[in-house]
Amino acid sequence: MKCKNCGATLDEGALFCRKCGTAAPREPEPMPQKRVRQRSDGKSRIAEWFAKCFAWGKDRFERIRQARIWKNKRFLTVSGAALALLVVLIVVIVSAASCGGKTRIVFETSDDVIAAAIEALEQGDGERLWKMTETSEQLLGAHPEVFGEGDSPEAVMQRYYVQLADDFYTRMAERYGTEPGAIPPAEYAHLEPEDVPERESRLIGDTEKKLPAQVEASQLLVSAEEAAPITQENTSAAKAQLGHSVMLLEVTRDGSVAGYGTGFVITREGHILTCEHVVNGAESVRARMYWPGLPGGPVFWFDCDVLYPARKDVDMALLRIRDGSGFVPLNLRDAEHPVGDAENMMVLGYPFAAELNPDLTKLVHNHFIGHVSSIQNAGEDSERCYQSGEGKAGNSGSPVISMLDGRVVGVFDGSKLQKGKSLTEEMNYFTSIRLFWKYFVTGGEPGGQA
Repeated sequence: MKCKNCGATLDEGALFCRKCGTAAPREPEPMPQKRVRQRSDGKSRIAEWFAKCFAWGKDRFERIRQARIWKNKRFLTVSGAALALLVVLIVVIVSAASCGGKTRIVFETSDDVIAAAIEALEQGDGERLWKMTETSEQLLGAHPEVFGEGDSPEAVMQRYYVQLADDFYTRMAERYGTEPGAIPPAEYAHLEPEDVPERESRLIGDTEKKLPAQVEASQLLVSAEEAAPITQENTSAAKAQLGHSVMLLEVTRDGSVAGYGTGFVITREGHILTCEHVVNGAESVRARMYWPGLPGGPVFWFDCDVLYPARKDVDMALLRIRDGSGFVPLNLRDAEHPVGDAENMMVLGYPFAAELNPDLTKLVHNHFIGHVSSIQNAGEDSERCYQSGEGKAGNSGSPVISMLDGRVVGVFDGSKLQKGKSLTEEMNYFTSIRLFWKYFVTGGEPGGQA
């Protein structure tokens, strides 16, 4: 057998190529689909046992019928008790068979996949991690068209574990000063802290200090009395005032600035609402507030925590400024009065960010004005509000503010693109603030004071 990467001849039973460290090809083993062991003839032991019981019962019933024993009351009492006991015994056996053995893990989201790996790493369970990655390699090799691409939880699981295995074995090889294929197999059963890959090690540390992505309703500003319409005459003043609560977000990944997005303050305690895709995979996030005329300003930078969990399904994430309070929140539209069709609105944010002004101490926010073109609802959590106004890269996470009352009605998400022969057409959309109320807000009555 030869290595699929470098072509070197592999030792019999080798797990890795000694020359390049690539995993040796193996015949894929089918994933177990049932917990009940199967006989060679295709019948399970339990099914065979039930068939025998049924045949025995049928034979006894026929004998009783012929002997007319059922007229004996004592016999009927004993038989009823025996039958009830048999039913209870069958239920217990079936339940034990169904629940026996290891329960198959069902991953509903890609976050669940990572959580399972993190759990194995935290517990030092290298054997379980080995089995996960071994199965993943087999499935990837046998069904590349299913698991090689796509974003289903199963496909993500297989690719993630294979990548994790590569990182894990590389770390162990460095500790042993050898090639991955030469690591003693017994060492796989137990993980040392230094064996955990850097990304997973960071996630383990983050898990211990994650803060819940929830905010009390009483912390939010939801005030119809303080709402004021935005008109052509006061647009400039409204933009300046509302802009004090709109933050430029600087996202760091792999030790360097990966990009910028927008978020906006929703509580005096420093909660910031933005898009999930803006902060996905972030090592750190900083929020920049721009407030000309404020002592020490006009620019203020704040370190933020990404609260857990962010919601990929509705593309929303909640941040919390680590130090400080007394921030000015934007006024939110309540869940009972969602955005209306054809409603005029304004988007405030930082499109293109540093590309517009490399000096971030002088970068000011932009505004785009338009109206709601349509509200497309394909399900309970798939409400997209399309708009006629503009929105660019960097606007993700921007507040969408109704010009009817100056309150936030949604979070800007992105664009729906359609590539034509000579041009690319797009429609911008945002997610209704209703989904923020559904997933991030707990108890109490909304507040009314900024």
